[in-house]
Amino acid sequence: MLYHSNQRPLAVDEIARRVPLGQNMNFAASANACQTVALADAVCVQRSDTDSTLVRVSQRELLLKGPVFNALLPLLDGTRAAHQLVASLSTRFEALAVWLAIELLKKHCLLRTAGQTLAGPLPDLKMQQIDVPAPYHFYCAKMVPPDPGVPPIHVGGFGETALEAMAKCRGEAVERWFGFLNKKTDRVTARKVDLEGRVFDPSELLNFSDRQFAMRESLNRSTGGLDVVPHPFDPDVAIDWSPAHNMGSGEKCWLPTALVYYSSQPVSGSEFGVADSNGCAAGPSFERACLSGLLELIERDACAIWWYNQIIPPTIDARAFGDDALDRLMDFVATGQRNVRLLDLTHDFEIPVVAAVSWNGSTFHRPKLGLGIAFDRKSAAVKAVGELVTQIVTTPEQSGDNSAKSAQPVPAHVLGRSPDWTEGGPSTIALTVPNLLKLLREKELTAVVVDQADNAGPVGSVRVVVPGLRSLAARFGPGRLFKASPSHTVDERAMITFGTISSTFM
Repeated sequence: MLYHSNQRPLAVDEIARRVPLGQNMNFAASANACQTVALADAVCVQRSDTDSTLVRVSQRELLLKGPVFNALLPLLDGTRAAHQLVASLSTRFEALAVWLAIELLKKHCLLRTAGQTLAGPLPDLKMQQIDVPAPYHFYCAKMVPPDPGVPPIHVGGFGETALEAMAKCRGEAVERWFGFLNKKTDRVTARKVDLEGRVFDPSELLNFSDRQFAMRESLNRSTGGLDVVPHPFDPDVAIDWSPAHNMGSGEKCWLPTALVYYSSQPVSGSEFGVADSNGCAAGPSFERACLSGLLELIERDACAIWWYNQIIPPTIDARAFGDDALDRLMDFVATGQRNVRLLDLTHDFEIPVVAAVSWNGSTFHRPKLGLGIAFDRKSAAVKAVGELVTQIVTTPEQSGDNSAKSAQPVPAHVLGRSPDWTEGGPSTIALTVPNLLKLLREKELTAVVVDQADNAGPVGSVRVVVPGLRSLAARFGPGRLFKASPSHTVDERAMITFGTISSTFM
């Protein structure tokens, strides 16, 4: 997941005006000042100076604007060093503005010096644009993972501008790329008791119930993917552990490596559980990636509590927002006899969470799900519908019917109840990492983070873990699933009456 921003792009000459002109800059002191520089064949584009989302695009799609860039780009042919570029444009622009443009390009891997390739072990992508209603854009691509045992992964991005959509597509690829185990991954093999500091074992992280462990063989014969029940954790077995840090205190702690990194090969401890994408996020910085990861965990926690407890939430009337673009998206989803509902899943965190659910015909046939979390319900609704649209356009309808539940009536908790605008409003707090950590502490929850990029690339890529928050998987151990909505909970055995989230929507 990559963050969303509504900020307009800023040109470098605008950035330059914000820097004191009296600032001394020794142009020749740069390590690359005397090396010739050229525009990279595949480049990264920055959205703005304060929102530095990265996306690799071809030169013809370069979206940087402003007179300094327009004058600079034709000169990036590999024949001039940085100080020569500054001198070449000194009669037209202030030297500082030109230097800032060069530094910005270098910072985000837009430039390569003589004999060098693009910096950072990031995946190359060939993005394909898929038509969605204006003014929105959607790009998708196939990413070849760094693990040769894993087939290409489909990634995509939806946004209000082409750049934002490409950035999100790129961000998902970066998130997946750094999520794979590699030879440099920091890990140790030990028993839980032999490690110093806080150790989170699989039983604390996965939230399976005693009943699920007792019935794991029979349950696993009829399920797969995220819903497979692993062996119960044995603390006397030495497994691989990876270091993490408490996001509040900074203290070092430990997580099972098999639950932190993807791998096509068995990892010591994988019999007790394997990694999924829950809480993984990329962003233009470590901090922004952490924020995205935390928000995703809260969003999925709200979805799990709604679905498995079969809570009937208030619906949201999209047209009441008065947003023509959102209305067009809703109409796009509703074509071809598709129904769509927006549901307000906001729970005890009081941060707006919206689910967009769609199905074919009068029965619950070929359902799809999109989720969104944001400061206000309209933004959350746009994110949810955008995610729903990506599900629809990337998984076209097929002839025939392979769904055993195609004739099942639409569940009441999907139909929802009448909209009630008195029940929800915007978030009562700004969505920042410190504020979210404060909310978690109030609920006696702890957030830990693994820096998966480890400064290896120009973006942040993390896995955020909050033991106790629920994922989309069918895991019915005690805790929030039964307490977050105490007025409406169902028995564990009834929680999959309508299927698991994975088996229903994925």
